[in-house]
Amino acid sequence: ICDYRVSMTPERAPSDTAFRLAWKGKDGRPLGSLPALKTSLGPDARRVVFAMNAGMYHPDQRPVGLLVQNGQVTAPLETGTGEGNFFDLPNGVLFIDRQKFVRIANARGFTVDDSILWATQSGPLLVEHGRFHPIVDRATRKAIRNAAATCEADSAVFVISEDPITLGQLARFLRDGLGCPEALYLDGAVSVLWSPELDRLDDRKGLGPMLYLLKEP
Repeated sequence: ICDYRVSMTPERAPSDTAFRLAWKGKDGRPLGSLPALKTSLGPDARRVVFAMNAGMYHPDQRPVGLLVQNGQVTAPLETGTGEGNFFDLPNGVLFIDRQKFVRIANARGFTVDDSILWATQSGPLLVEHGRFHPIVDRATRKAIRNAAATCEADSAVFVISEDPITLGQLARFLRDGLGCPEALYLDGAVSVLWSPELDRLDDRKGLGPMLYLLKEP
């Protein structure tokens, strides 16, 4: 599993990196792929630490659930029921507040207010307060998967598997392997990574929201 860890402290948020969530390009159409994201960033592409898909989406690439970009709600919180992993409740919200801290919260009762700068909703919420989602013990299908987690009080981690794994294997790696008490599943089978360090730029098309981390200039 590839993982990217971001260190934080309660006294001082990280000042040398910036989180972003992307969906549409300047033409108003979904970007749909990591190469398209790279092109849209122009010179800023040189500052990318990593990027990956960031939540589930409809066939037309609209986000399934909440998307907040630079303080603006571009897709509303989804609290209904449906089919698929997203609706295997509880699901959750990955968000970055104005102090640049990465958080994960249960979507039920989540409030979108002025403190939320970037946010994406996905599901299931694999680990909540150190407890596994019920799906961990019953899911058997394997796929390339990616997730986000918060570990202790001072770091967040983003992971993608190199080989097909179950949701249970992913959850146990995050909680028991990395010591993360909160973990949110982002997606599987469509999971992709852009890592300049690894000289890797996956080219799957038709994606919805994507997250990326920039080095500050």
